[in-house]
Amino acid sequence: MTTTEGVEVVVSEFQPLPWTSDLSVSVRVIDDEHKVLLSVYNDLVGSIEHRDPKSVADKVVKELYGYTKYHFGHEEEMMSKLGYPELDEHRRQHAGFVNRIAEIQKHVDGGQANLASLAEFVQKWIVGHIMVTDKKLGAFLKDKLPDGDFEFDAPAMGVVP
Repeated sequence: MTTTEGVEVVVSEFQPLPWTSDLSVSVRVIDDEHKVLLSVYNDLVGSIEHRDPKSVADKVVKELYGYTKYHFGHEEEMMSKLGYPELDEHRRQHAGFVNRIAEIQKHVDGGQANLASLAEFVQKWIVGHIMVTDKKLGAFLKDKLPDGDFEFDAPAMGVVP
C-alpha cells in the first residue's frame, strides 16, 4: 500500500469493465446511461493504475454521485410512470448507493479515500445491480417500451449534469 498526495492507494488487479451484451437490459435508454456509468468506473480504475489518485478521485466521485442521481432519477421516473411493481425496493437500492458515494466523498475531501476499496464497491454494485435488479426492470420495460425509447421530463444527457 502506498500513499500519494494523502490518498491511500492499494495496487490492485482492477481492470476496466467493457460494455458487453451481458450487461444489456434490452432497453436502449437505460443501456446508454449504464455505458456512461461504466465509463466513470473505468476512469476510476485508470486513476488507480496510473497512481494519480488525488487529481482524479474528487472528479470521479463527483461524477459518480451526480450521474447516478441523474440516471437513478430517469429509472425511477420510468418505473413510476409505467407502474413497475418493485419500484420501492429499486428506489431503496438506489438511495443506498447514493448515500454510500456521499460518505466516500467526505473521505475524499479529507484526503483519506482508498481508491481500490471505492473501485471494488462500485464494480460490485454496478455489475450486481445491473445483472439482477435492472435486468428484472428491463424485462418489465421491454414490453412497455418496444422501441426502447421513453419521454423523460428532463432531457436526456450523455454527460454528468
